[in-house]
Amino acid sequence: MRQILKILSAILIIHATFNYSFAQLENLTFEVRTSNFVVYDTVTNTDPLTSGIYNKFTFDIYIQQTNTPQNDAEKMRFALGQYYWNLNLGSGFPGDTTGFLGYASVSYVPGSTTFSNPNAIPTSPTFLAKNASSDNLSLEGYPGGTARSSIRMNSNIALGSSSDVQVSTVYPGTRVGTFVVRKKVTVPNPGSWFPVWFSSIFYHMRWRQGPLNVNSVGPFSKMFAYNGLGGLSTEVTYKGTYLMDTSNVVSSYQQKILNLSVIPEGYYNYLSNRLIKKESVIIDLRQSVSPYAVVDSKAAIIDSVNFTGIFVFPNLNQANYYIIVKHKNCIETWSSSPVLINESSVYDFTSALNNAYGSNQKQVDTSPPRFGIISGNVNGDAIIDAADLSAVENDAEDGLTGNLLTDVTGDNFVDAIDISIVENNAFTGAIVITP
Repeated sequence: MRQILKILSAILIIHATFNYSFAQLENLTFEVRTSNFVVYDTVTNTDPLTSGIYNKFTFDIYIQQTNTPQNDAEKMRFALGQYYWNLNLGSGFPGDTTGFLGYASVSYVPGSTTFSNPNAIPTSPTFLAKNASSDNLSLEGYPGGTARSSIRMNSNIALGSSSDVQVSTVYPGTRVGTFVVRKKVTVPNPGSWFPVWFSSIFYHMRWRQGPLNVNSVGPFSKMFAYNGLGGLSTEVTYKGTYLMDTSNVVSSYQQKILNLSVIPEGYYNYLSNRLIKKESVIIDLRQSVSPYAVVDSKAAIIDSVNFTGIFVFPNLNQANYYIIVKHKNCIETWSSSPVLINESSVYDFTSALNNAYGSNQKQVDTSPPRFGIISGNVNGDAIIDAADLSAVENDAEDGLTGNLLTDVTGDNFVDAIDISIVENNAFTGAIVITP
C-alpha cells in the first residue's frame, strides 16, 4: 500500500509540475513589429521620395514582451520564429502568371540582431511570387483572386531549452535583425508592363497569419517560446500582436549615419596590427542630459583592418548624443562627451585614451598608438572581478572551444591567454564609468 501511495504521489507531482510549466506562459503577451523602413533609389542615385524610384528598402523586425513578468518563470524565452507577409500586386511585384520568378531578393544585414544568441535570427530570407491556392482566397484584407508576392523568413536554428534567450520588455524590444529587399533592375521580359522599381509597396504589406479558414494553406507567421528555463518549446503565435509600422517611411537621404572606430582589447593582435576577426558590437545613443535616456540602438560589424563599423539610424533626429559601445565580453564604454549625429558622423575611440569617458580604455599598441575597450566582463555585470575570472578559468580547465563569452581573444579557444587578460583587468578593478 505504501508503495502505491508513493507512486501516486510521484504522478501527482509530475502532473502538477507539467501543468505549472505550461501555466508560466498563460499571461504572456507580445508584439512582433516590422518598422524603420528606409527607401533607396540606386538607379538614379537621387532622393527616392523625389524620383519615385524605390528599388531597394531596408527594415527592422522587433519582438517585445508586452506583459510584465511576475517572476523569472514568466519571462519570454525565445525558441523559434517564422516571419511571413504578403505584398499585393500594387507593390510592383507581379504574381506567378508571367511564369518568371526572382524579381527581388531578401537578405539579412550581418551583426544587426540584438538577440543574445545569433542563432535566433531566421534562416533563408526569400522573396516568393504568388504561392499556394490560399492566395486566391480573401486573406489579410486583400480582394479574392489578388495576385500577391510575399516575403518569407524560415524558422531560426533551434536554440535549446537551456539557452535562456530572453525577449526584452522595453520598447522597441529585441531586434531580430535588419533586412534588405532589392528589386532586380534587369527584368526577365523586356518591354513588359511591370516597372523595374517598387511602387506604393508600404501601403500593401500584410502579415500572413492563419489558418483563417479550412482552405488556408501555409506557411504562416509563427512564434514559439520555452515555458521556463529548461522547459518545453511551446507555440505562442496567438498570444502575439503582429504590426506592420509603415507610418514613417524615410528616404536614404534622411537617415543618420555614424562611422565608429573601436577595438575590443582582447581581439587586437599587435603583431599584425589588426583584429583577429571581424566582430559585432552594439551601440546605444543616449540623450546628452540626465537621466541619459536611450534614444536608439543599432548593431554593426567592426572591420578587422580599419576597426570601423557603419551604424545607420533611419528615424533619428539630428542632435548631440552620448555614444555607448557594448561588446559581448567588454566593459561598456561611453564617448567622452555628447557627439553630433548627422548624415556623415565619425567617432574614433581607438586614437586616444580620453576619447572614452573617464579615459576608460587600455592602450593595446604603441606603434602605432591604439586604444581599446577593456575585455573580460564575461558575465555582463559592469565590473571585471573574481566572478568573471572564475568563469574563464573553469572553461579553460574544461578545454572549451567555440564562440563563447569566456573566449575574450576571439580565437575560439578558452585558454591561459584569456585567463591572463581577465586576471589583469580584475586586478585593476575595471568597471563601467558613466557621467
